[in-house]
Amino acid sequence: MRCVEQLLAPNIVVLRLIGDLDLASAPEARTRLRQLVDDGWRRVVLDLDSCDFIDSVGLGVLIGVHRRMGQAGGAMVIANGGQLFRVFETAGLQSLFRFADSIEMAASDFSREMSESTGTGPSEGGD
Repeated sequence: MRCVEQLLAPNIVVLRLIGDLDLASAPEARTRLRQLVDDGWRRVVLDLDSCDFIDSVGLGVLIGVHRRMGQAGGAMVIANGGQLFRVFETAGLQSLFRFADSIEMAASDFSREMSESTGTGPSEGGD
């Protein structure tokens, strides 16, 4: 699995997962997602368009990062889930996560949310 970051807006980052999110790749995905939170990102779009498979270990990573993001005052939207949405449904997780049909729809969701609040980008200063 590969992880590719893309800045979508000054306060929204996309992490695209390429390949399988499973026992072998979960540590890398966990590290990359946690690093985004630790770096101050509070709006993350997880793009699954190129992710072919998610196992229970991969779901565990996403649950953990979802909780960590929430504790930090942020949110994660899963975009382009396609057929992988069935994995979330089967595990009973469809109500835990936010889903969008595309990266653009996820950004729109964040934009609506941000118009109601402030402080959603990466933390300012202090490197």
